[in-house]
Amino acid sequence: MKNFDLQQLLGKLKALPPNYLFMVLGFVVVLVVAVDVFLIARPQVASIMALDAKAKQLKVDIEELSGNKQRLPKFRVNLDDNRRQMNDFQAMVHKEDAIPSVLKTISTLANEYGVKIDQLVPQKSDDIILVQNEDGKYRSLSILVRARAGYHDLGRFLNRLQQEHVFWQLEAIDIAADEQQMGRHLVKMQMKILILGGK
Repeated sequence: MKNFDLQQLLGKLKALPPNYLFMVLGFVVVLVVAVDVFLIARPQVASIMALDAKAKQLKVDIEELSGNKQRLPKFRVNLDDNRRQMNDFQAMVHKEDAIPSVLKTISTLANEYGVKIDQLVPQKSDDIILVQNEDGKYRSLSILVRARAGYHDLGRFLNRLQQEHVFWQLEAIDIAADEQQMGRHLVKMQMKILILGGK
């Protein structure tokens, strides 16, 4: 292996005519700059650009996190509201064998609020399947209620039925004056209950 002799190289450069010497020095400078750009600076520029892209993404993530942090109380309220609605819905769904219990609850609450029930009949002809999924078949069953009550008693009775999640929809209600009893009314209503049956 040859040893590199810097003195000999410098001597050869001094011996060159000035025009060639400047061309060689220019070539060496261009070569050093090219080596610096392609071997040293270029990987560093790529790293700097990658860091810049990461910094921009980090800035976006921080802004999004800050926005989400400000919206967190609203998210919690929505989550609590959704949980409450889910619990209300689950409380409103009755098992198939619970229909007698639902009728008894209606009758008991009617007595409690001074509503005299004359007729309380499930309408099997209106029994329709609303949704079927892995839990089973969700059906709607209409219950016909004929009763006599005052306006205020009827209002309190219906409010309590709703609070107890007995029905999910009051489909129809007709109120007419009771000619035999002043202050009381003949009430005919059709309420729908949700039934969860077998698959």
